[in-house]
Amino acid sequence: MTADLARYFERRESNRIHTDLNVYMLGDFIRAALTLDHKDARMARLDPARDDVWEIRIREREPQFRLFGRFAVTDVFVVLRGPARRNEVKSKGFDRLKDECLAEWQQTFGLGNPPDILGSTNIHDYISKNVDLA
Repeated sequence: MTADLARYFERRESNRIHTDLNVYMLGDFIRAALTLDHKDARMARLDPARDDVWEIRIREREPQFRLFGRFAVTDVFVVLRGPARRNEVKSKGFDRLKDECLAEWQQTFGLGNPPDILGSTNIHDYISKNVDLA
């Protein structure tokens, strides 16, 4: 998690989505998608797959939020951007958020450290268990 997100999660208002993130942190069963087209997935990879930028969908609250990041290795997801309101994402598109995620990744991990699982078509390369492909 970036420093900006860490500061966000120190604020009281973050409790609205922190509880929903427990699904991921505690290893509960989730539905994930390797393409953005699946509305019933809690987590989906954005296009193009070679960038390996993912969104986590927090839908149980109003307003709905999205978090964006990448998998460093299997079962280790690094949140790089968000929370963004769903309506904001829909109106502005994903390109800006994807570019920000990639830039933050490069700033944090360097240019020579892409994830080993980059662009995989196997969901278990990202999440080893308790996952269903949407």
